[in-house]
Amino acid sequence: MTYVPLPSLRDQVVNNLLRFISNSPEPVQRNNLVHQALGLLRELIGPGVWGESSVKLSFFQRSFASEVGDDSLSQLCNSAEVLNVVSSYKSAEWHVQNVGVLHSIIEKGFSSGEMRLVSSLRPVIERLFEYLPRNVTVDSTDVPVPVKAFIEWARTTIDEGLRQMANLPAILLLLQSWAKVELERIDAFVPALIRVFTRYIKEHTASATVVSSVDPNLRLLVSTLDVLRQRVSHLGEQRRWLLSGIVQLVEKSSNIDVCRFVLQMFPTLKEKAGILSKMISFESRGSEALSKDFLNLILDIYTDPALARSELTFRLEPAFLMGCKVRDPVIRSKFLATFDKSLATGLFSRLHYLLGVQSWETLSETYWIHQALDLLLGAVDTKDTLFNPGAPLATAKNPPAEFVTQLESYTMGELLGAARKLLYADPNATHAVW
Repeated sequence: MTYVPLPSLRDQVVNNLLRFISNSPEPVQRNNLVHQALGLLRELIGPGVWGESSVKLSFFQRSFASEVGDDSLSQLCNSAEVLNVVSSYKSAEWHVQNVGVLHSIIEKGFSSGEMRLVSSLRPVIERLFEYLPRNVTVDSTDVPVPVKAFIEWARTTIDEGLRQMANLPAILLLLQSWAKVELERIDAFVPALIRVFTRYIKEHTASATVVSSVDPNLRLLVSTLDVLRQRVSHLGEQRRWLLSGIVQLVEKSSNIDVCRFVLQMFPTLKEKAGILSKMISFESRGSEALSKDFLNLILDIYTDPALARSELTFRLEPAFLMGCKVRDPVIRSKFLATFDKSLATGLFSRLHYLLGVQSWETLSETYWIHQALDLLLGAVDTKDTLFNPGAPLATAKNPPAEFVTQLESYTMGELLGAARKLLYADPNATHAVW
């Protein structure tokens, strides 16, 4: 017979766990006792165990009614973690019914100015935006008053925070959470976001030293850019300020993480070409990962059939040729294979293109005969056998060795494929073959 505890006992166990976690001065950290207790609480109140156990929001109201200080910050963050667990199993109806209480808790976190507390509340904020009605305004008549009050508080908080540039980490977190479910909400704040973005661009590019990725201002810059990039096609007149800032980052930023983030931006084809062509400078930044990300993006553009022989590929040709000379043999082979497919197969046509049409100025500081010879050898029919059928590889008195028998099945492509790669290791051999 399976033992099933009484509902009153279940509630007592859950509430004791809740109080232990919330009142602990020790923050929730991986594998500590508070973290284990939180995991046990999540399991007990989850579906299939004690999901029907009641947890009253009044407990959290009392916790957040106290002043936020150094002594109480850990307890409040722990309470926020517990609230995250409790609300994660609740329905949309529950969130709408309790929006007033959740609003007061969230607002207390924002008014504290403690980003650690606001970050702990982020799942609750995102879930609340997800479950509340869409397109709510102050004039909406078909939604409950507490819902309108929360939406209006969010709008006002974001607007004032961006205009005053105060408590920006929390403000951007709130806007990002809202934009997850209503992306168009960003549009009303674009002018203010551009001002914030421009300010931190100037501070970042004016720095004489390498800015660490954990620098608070740099993280604000990336967060602002992350919000703006989601509405690039709706920026209107503000678009040129965004693109101007991105170009400044590409040309002047010494932070590798920022440069890699910029690679994820996708404006229109014309704007993309203008920005990507300036990213050739990434090769000199000393980051192999950054250079690899950039070249993979260029390769994706050149292998997209929709962009074949477009203005974008024409303007990015110098960047493409940089990929043909990169030291990484895997990436270099991909670029050269793409180049090879675009050329005619005839020997004369290919030789004429390589020496009479193609400009090698981008590779002028390197031994570009490597690339030219590689592409010239592409004129050979790779399906031809290495030896003609019936070739006298052996006589009846001397049966062919296993190695010789294996050679009979080889093609020109298998031989030249290896040779084309090995030639990059020896300029003298390349010169001799050329």
